[in-house]
Amino acid sequence: MPGTIKCKPMQAIFKVEDEDKSPFKPYCKLKVGRDSMESSIVEEKDMQAEWTDSLKVKINPDEKKAKFVIKNDKKGIRSTIGKSEIDLEQLKSSKNMIQWFYLSRRGKITGEVLVDLEYIPDSDSSSS
Repeated sequence: MPGTIKCKPMQAIFKVEDEDKSPFKPYCKLKVGRDSMESSIVEEKDMQAEWTDSLKVKINPDEKKAKFVIKNDKKGIRSTIGKSEIDLEQLKSSKNMIQWFYLSRRGKITGEVLVDLEYIPDSDSSSS
């Protein structure tokens, strides 16, 4: 069933440092098929980050996975800190879930992110 995924990244804990040891300026990107949305850029402190915004992306019935990526915006140059996948079938059946996801890059765990997820099905036009 088509609908919308609402994703609120809450907190991230990083297990890697930037090459020059400067703090990350992380932001989140949620991608489903061709659609995506990005969060605001926040300041990392003590290898952790917190967000207050929510991301919403429309999903089609055939979509099985959403990609969740945390990137670093360093002086306008964007690089990937880590990424994870969200099982949309599991989210559709549970409707809501708050879960820690591992972030990985090049086969290595780079951190974890706590995400509040909600699946909002499109309204059935025949029920109105």
